Amino acid sequence: MIIYSEEKNGPQSVFIKTVTDDGGVATSVRRVSMPLYQIEEEGFVYFILYDEHMKPIPSVYQYLNFRMKESPLTSRSKAAFAIRLLYCFLSLSGYRVNRIDEKAFRELLFFLRGINTNPKQYSMKTQRSNNTVNGYLSVYRTYFGFADISCDAIFKAHTVRTDHVFEDADSPVRKKYDNNLKAPNYSNDTVPKYIGPEDFKHIFKAILDAKDVQSRLIVHLMYGYGLRLGEVLGLTTEDILEIRDNGKLVPVLILRNRMSDARFQFAKGLPHVIDQRQYSSRDYLAARQRIVITYTLYEELIDFIEDTHAHMMEKYPENYEKGYADIVSVRDKPDTNHYVFLNRYGRILSDQTWNNTLKRYFEIAGIPIDVDIRDNNLSHRFRHGFAMFHARFSKHPADA
Repeated sequence: MIIYSEEKNGPQSVFIKTVTDDGGVATSVRRVSMPLYQIEEEGFVYFILYDEHMKPIPSVYQYLNFRMKESPLTSRSKAAFAIRLLYCFLSLSGYRVNRIDEKAFRELLFFLRGINTNPKQYSMKTQRSNNTVNGYLSVYRTYFGFADISCDAIFKAHTVRTDHVFEDADSPVRKKYDNNLKAPNYSNDTVPKYIGPEDFKHIFKAILDAKDVQSRLIVHLMYGYGLRLGEVLGLTTEDILEIRDNGKLVPVLILRNRMSDARFQFAKGLPHVIDQRQYSSRDYLAARQRIVITYTLYEELIDFIEDTHAHMMEKYPENYEKGYADIVSVRDKPDTNHYVFLNRYGRILSDQTWNNTLKRYFEIAGIPIDVDIRDNNLSHRFRHGFAMFHARFSKHPADA
């Protein structure tokens, strides 16, 4: 009999393969613990996975530190952990990474889950959910594609059709991988990790019924374009403009940070300004992000600014004046600049005020709300929904 087991050795597990005879006596024991190191150099964290002979695995190094260079550190860390599990399994089982057939793939799934159809064969400290394992498989697909590793078992898929949300969306066809584990459906008391198309329709309808133009624009930016809440709340009138691209005028949003921003208005991953002289620096100008939007959304934003800001400027002039933002344009500087989204008293819309508004729409739409968890991840579900929409429902699905 072959028994796989796991032992904790500091932050990283040691995996063990024990072969026993019919009497239960161990005839061989193999231990594998492939070290995964993080080394920080000049502000960047490098991941290095070593094999059992303490040699770095080149394709893993290139994938984690070059292919995923622009990914958040948490995403790179999770990918590194998943790939370490894969190579530990390969070392224990004797399979090669480019020779994973259906039999090897089934064993890999049991190894990742920490269970088997024969429980005596596995004695794992950790038992992972189907969703977690499917996340690992998504990493492997991207890594295999990067490293040009062939594996029919992991890539086998078929297409399915489903509804889409926006009228101008791509054909509602998505890829479904045959060997993914079946994930359980969310019950009514479970918080979903992202807003799906049906949930978005219910939320959007509640906002439309309330004739809430500002909320409609905010959720459109988050779900339709993937903006984080801070990026939305930090938008100023100066950031909505038309530029010439390939001879055509294109409406865009410019994401950037300002000294005048509150903490809840920060755009993640962009430079934080501590001196106004930074506005003219190459680093600041190069780091800004440009989001191309439709002319319909562009005109709706302009109309909203003209109507709402004129009203607030007249009704709450002192509050409105406190919402002025730094002007950072190098060319064509506007006479004044103001944050786009406001509360009902003409002040800058805060994350707390928005969370209370969004919570109300979640309740109307019948979508579970977090319990004892910070409310702002209600907004982040739209960003996850944007990603899932393009990964699952797009004609040309994005990878992980």
